[in-house]
Amino acid sequence: MHRSRSSVCKTLSILGTAVASLIVVGGSSPTSPSSAFQRIAMTTATTGWALTATDIYHTTNAGRRWQQTGPSLLHSSAVYWQVASSTEVWVSVVDAHTSRLYYTSDGGRRWISSQLPTPPSAFLSDITFIHPSTGFALYVVDLTPSNEKAEVFATQNRGKSWRRENDPLPLLGIKSGISVSPNRASWLAGGSVATGHIYLYRQVNPRSPWQPVPIRVNHALKGSILWSSPPIFFNQRDGILPVFINGTGGDPIFYATHNGGRSFSPTAAVVPIEQASTASVSQWGFTTMKTGWALMTENGANGSDADAPTLYETNDGGMHWTALSTRPALSAIGLLDMLTNQVGFATPSVGPGLLKVTVKPRYPSHPAKTLATRHS
Repeated sequence: MHRSRSSVCKTLSILGTAVASLIVVGGSSPTSPSSAFQRIAMTTATTGWALTATDIYHTTNAGRRWQQTGPSLLHSSAVYWQVASSTEVWVSVVDAHTSRLYYTSDGGRRWISSQLPTPPSAFLSDITFIHPSTGFALYVVDLTPSNEKAEVFATQNRGKSWRRENDPLPLLGIKSGISVSPNRASWLAGGSVATGHIYLYRQVNPRSPWQPVPIRVNHALKGSILWSSPPIFFNQRDGILPVFINGTGGDPIFYATHNGGRSFSPTAAVVPIEQASTASVSQWGFTTMKTGWALMTENGANGSDADAPTLYETNDGGMHWTALSTRPALSAIGLLDMLTNQVGFATPSVGPGLLKVTVKPRYPSHPAKTLATRHS
């Protein structure tokens, strides 16, 4: 991408033992999208994927140039995607007439299209792939405001055909999604009206019944409505279960497993429960089982949100969180996607483009500085 002479490195001052800087690497030009990204997923320091409201984009040079690729999203009512690598991605597009799955393994040069299942009165809620040929789609039917009928369909041939899994899913609760761990166990997450209860079901194999997974909840959460997202596994033993306090928009607490999901234990909250009314986590992610990040915004004393998020990191699987940056510059970002706890990418809070986020260690004996770079 051609950078204008006025593009500059936006800066953060120092907090604690790290400096974070935002470097403009993508803006408005003939080679970039004219509208803002709604999702980004960078897979390396140079390569990644992005979605706007109408199109799919791929970059191989850290966002300096974007290539439009894949199907149009213009008339879609829902889009699900799963980015597996710099070259491989699945995109499911739902519109008023059909639901289709698109897959590429060569960075978007060629796409394979197939029809998704269309069970009557049901809508696609989630889709996940564990192999280029093996995937699972979750469909739900609203029964009551707090209960859904759900069905899982599976494919073994890249979506050319789908079969309905025989064992029925529990009717109780609203389903948030499914995931499949490396040991091929399936997981169903969501929420219910019951307080102090974490909603999670496991199916050991396709022939076994779905069983609830008992998870101990600490006393401070006994009166809260809890909502889970599907667990994220990094290998056959280690995984993270995100649990949100008071619904999908609540603050996350991450539960960890080291035995393939037979048990989950809570880690430390980014926002302590007693401070939940004054601060909130807007974005988060884990790059490995031990390393993760979270973007926290403090609420103003007058009750309004102060537009000043702070980046936190963990290097021990969420047991401790450390602030990395101060507020001023991070107020300029929209979406955040960290590759590691040192390098990531973000979108501007307004308009198109991409920002590179770098976090550099600072020794305590060095004086505090701010960094600024002007690009020619």
